Amino acid sequence: MDKYEEIRVIGRRALGTVVLVREKAGARRELVLKALPCEGEAATRIEDARNEARLLASARHPNVLPLVEAFRDAPRKRFVLVTEYARGGDLARAIEILL
Repeated sequence: MDKYEEIRVIGRRALGTVVLVREKAGARRELVLKALPCEGEAATRIEDARNEARLLASARHPNVLPLVEAFRDAPRKRFVLVTEYARGGDLARAIEILL
């Protein structure tokens, strides 16, 4: 987690928190960090998160955000997915605007 600085929370959902972050070094890209709890009932969802990470890592499509990295943050007891940031928002928001 030392690689990223938090900018703001984008959303909180039952499955975890989504945060806009910036790389501390290198290109200093803005990215999205999705943190999923790894304890209690939420621990059963870790395999789903790992599957999502594998899928994102293999996907090559203009409408799928590329996975930057996925890791287990043991001190904070969570699994983390880091993806590129879609400035225009997510698909649900785009559909909402159209309707």
